[in-house]
Order: sequence, then C-alpha cells, then structure tokens
Amino acid sequence: MSSPIHWAILGTGRIARTFASQLPSTTGGKLIAIGSRTPASAPPWCDAAIMSYAAAVQHPDVHAVYIALPNGLHKEWTVRAIHAGKHVLCEKPLSCSEADVTEMFDHARTRSRLLAEAFMYRCQPAVQHALHMIQEGVIGEIRTMRGAFSFEQELHPHDPRWDAGMGGGALWDVGCYPVQFMNAVMDAEPSRVTAVLHDRRPGVDGSGAALLDYGSGVAGIITFGMEIGGDRSFVVCGTRGKIKFEDPWLNGSEFTWTHDRGTETIRMPAEAGLYALEADAFALAMRGEKLPWISEEESLRSVRTLSRIRGAVVDE
Repeated sequence: MSSPIHWAILGTGRIARTFASQLPSTTGGKLIAIGSRTPASAPPWCDAAIMSYAAAVQHPDVHAVYIALPNGLHKEWTVRAIHAGKHVLCEKPLSCSEADVTEMFDHARTRSRLLAEAFMYRCQPAVQHALHMIQEGVIGEIRTMRGAFSFEQELHPHDPRWDAGMGGGALWDVGCYPVQFMNAVMDAEPSRVTAVLHDRRPGVDGSGAALLDYGSGVAGIITFGMEIGGDRSFVVCGTRGKIKFEDPWLNGSEFTWTHDRGTETIRMPAEAGLYALEADAFALAMRGEKLPWISEEESLRSVRTLSRIRGAVVDE
C-alpha cells in the first residue's frame, strides 16, 4: 500500500469543509492542518490543527496543500506553498489571468512540484467515459454544444464572489465549468467569442451567456449565473447522435446517449464523493502513476477563454 498523503487545507468555507469531510474516504489521504484567516474563530467542523495560512503551508508533515480560498488569493498561496516544498491542488480558476497561471506552473515545474486545477467533476467515471466516447467519434462530427451552470442562492453582500479584486462574478465561479468541458471536448479553445454579461457591480457579473465559435461550423453556447434559477446541464450534439448530462458538475454519475437505434442511459456510479475522487487522482499524479486529470494546457485554455468572455461583449 502506498504511503498516506498528508494534507493541509487553506480556507474554512463550504468547499474546504466538503473536501475535509471526504478525505477519510480516500485511499490514503490524511488531514494534518487547516489554514484559517482567523484561527481563533475557525468553524466547529475543523477537527485538525488550526493555524495561519503561512503556518499550514510550512507544516513539516504536510505533503500537499488544497487551496480553497477566494480566487484573488490563489496565485499568492499556490506559489508560497510550492516554495515551501508542497504539491498544490488549487480550486478553479487557478487565477484570472493567463500570465498568473503561466507563472504558477513555472514555479511548480522549477521546483518539481505538482500543480493541478481542482475541476473535480472531471474525476467522475461517467464524465471521463462520455468524454472518451465523444473524442472517439461515437456521436460523429461535433456540431453544437450547450452547457449551463447557475444556482439560486442569496449571497451575503460581502461574499468574495461579489468582489472584483477577488476575482468575483458568476463567470469565474460557475461559468468556468461549461467552458472547461467544451474546451476538453474540442481539445482546443474557441477561435472567436461573443458574450453578454449582466454586471451586478463594476467588473462583477451576476449572470451571462457566451457563444464560443470553434471553427468548422462548431458552436458552443454557455449560460451561467448566481442567484438565478438553477440549470446545470451539458449536451454535445454530433452528426450521428448526442450525449447529454443533466448535471455533470455535481452529480455526473449518468448520461444519456442518443443514436440511430434510440436513447440509452449510461450509469457509472462513483465509489466515493467527488472530492475524494479528486484527492485520489491527485495522489496518483503526485506519485507519477497517472497524468493529472486536468493538464497545464487545459488550464491555460480555460483562463484564456474566460478572460476573453469577461473582456468583451463581442470579440472579433
């Protein structure tokens, strides 16, 4: 049996709590430390040693750091953790600029440390199988894609997702998912982007939509939003069929495959939670047993596409 991976988590929010709760279900993950902005007032679920961010990344028994902080803090703490000799699993998006993401990977490469972007949905067996089917040409030549991620929840006015300086906005928070999946399906980024964003605050969108033109007649449409009716679907239509998920992001254990003989439902339940699957995938990549489930190039494609959507209503 492989040696256990000792983890530190930076952040005490909902995603940090979920990751911590699923670590016991992994094949060898153990939580050693939790980094908090205010260690004295950490929430009651924190059952590991509570300390500052800096102390957590410097902890001598920690092998890997999971960064679950607001987007605007990802680069700083990723680099600091790497310089402390740790491998890093950083929540999506890695950062909100291509230059930052490039620099983050450069630091990791220079110090022979693994850096992976935490798109946990890609670790699900059904998602991996559907992506393989699409890329193998099972549904023929791709023609259109539609993806959505929105949720209905009243966010606190001081939530970092409303802060432009922290990389806030629905696009960076949830629009990144359909963008990431479409780029993965195409193994490319769009050649042209058209976008409509509804900014709730300067530089911070509450909802939006984008048309991604991949050339050769292939188009992808994405919608995303915070505090609006929930939609989490994803569908890829080809010349010989289509593949559709009702929710690949949070519950991607099954999808439908429509072909010339009818429609099949393909179910591939995971043996553990999404974040446990992600932690195990990270451990395998850390040990060099498998490639990361999200490559460096995929992360760069994502940030470039998202930046173009954020940057212009019509991108010629």
